[in-house]
Amino acid sequence: MSVCAACPLDSVNADKSLRVSQSECFCMEGFYGNASGPTGCKRCDSESSVCPPSSQYPLPQAGFWRNPNNKDQILRCFPAESCEARSAEFEGDNCSPGYTGYLCGLCTAGFYASGNSCTVCKGGSGALFPVLVVLVIAVVFLFASAGVPSFTKIHSVGITVTWIQLVSLFTSLPANWPRPVFRLFQIFSLTNLNLDLFSVECSVTVSFWTKFVLKSLSPIFFAVGFFVMYCVHRLFAKIDPRIENSFSVDPETPDPYWKTRYLYGFMNLFVTAHTLLASTVTQFFNCTMSGDGIWVMSSNPSVQCFQKEWNNWIPFAVIFSFLYTIAFPLAVYVFVHRYKAQTNTEWFMARFGSLILPYRAELQAWEIFNMMRRSAIILIIDLLTSISEQLRIFLLLIVFFIILLLQVWKRPYRQKVNNELAFMYLNISTGF
Repeated sequence: MSVCAACPLDSVNADKSLRVSQSECFCMEGFYGNASGPTGCKRCDSESSVCPPSSQYPLPQAGFWRNPNNKDQILRCFPAESCEARSAEFEGDNCSPGYTGYLCGLCTAGFYASGNSCTVCKGGSGALFPVLVVLVIAVVFLFASAGVPSFTKIHSVGITVTWIQLVSLFTSLPANWPRPVFRLFQIFSLTNLNLDLFSVECSVTVSFWTKFVLKSLSPIFFAVGFFVMYCVHRLFAKIDPRIENSFSVDPETPDPYWKTRYLYGFMNLFVTAHTLLASTVTQFFNCTMSGDGIWVMSSNPSVQCFQKEWNNWIPFAVIFSFLYTIAFPLAVYVFVHRYKAQTNTEWFMARFGSLILPYRAELQAWEIFNMMRRSAIILIIDLLTSISEQLRIFLLLIVFFIILLLQVWKRPYRQKVNNELAFMYLNISTGF
């Protein structure tokens, strides 16, 4: 015999009778669950979901994801457009076209990752991968051909590239950048070897972790490239001695640097790529709260921080973060200090001149300061994610202000134009 009673709290029945069978009750609008069950009706979070009358589970709003394995769980999506709203009960996930996986953080076949967004592969997108290969070869050739000690204004290029690399990292800050500015930052990220710009997934199957490892180990691949180029150069030089001078403006003029320019070029590239290397590995620790106590990687929302998959990569990330943000700058300092008496010799200049040539004689260790301040900026952006956005931006402003004061006070570069360029870029960065 059924017992008539009032519907439980936050539930009603169809004819709104005061006393009905409990099985006839259902959750009212704004609540979900089983009205006659042990947990009763639960309040719907109006920001992330909607709950029409008689909802068994909350329905996600646009920008939020409902976990198919735990339908009570609604999490914020990154980016918001990766998750679609639902107005009726459904099975599976609510990912937008092109997105799949946990928190809709992966791209389906026929799409490639562009930051956290998935973009459809268009005709010709696959051809960008060979362009990447050619670009890498061109970079090796360019740095090798420029691997001659010089006091000229060519260092302005390095200053510009370094500034562009740092600015492109601003996309990791949780700020609502205007679309044109965000797109400009993405273009700038080319200098940080942003593989997403080359639609790699449209040509080959490659995972986030594969790209993570390739970028982290890129110095090894570039070192191999320089070594192979040196061996080929040396081999052909034995056949025709004039090939030794192939980098000279006048092939008939002996090139005294042809054997050392590859080491010089590699060191120059390594210093230029310091921002890329440090930011690549520290982004691993940049986690964002998605809701319900769950943190996900800002660079790959499909991976939960502090869970098994993420934990497995901690040793790799810690080792390379230490190498690129601390060990490498310290090693450069120790090296320059140890050979301080030889820094003006032809032997040192021909091999490691890129570390000291841009700077005035009394400030030969300024490159170490540059690397440490880049590391500080990167660590604030990627590691201090648990503090407020305002505090992170405030800390960045302090760092940029200190760098600006030191730049004005020391004017470390030999060339006046380089000092003016660095001053201008620091002012622009502070303005962002």
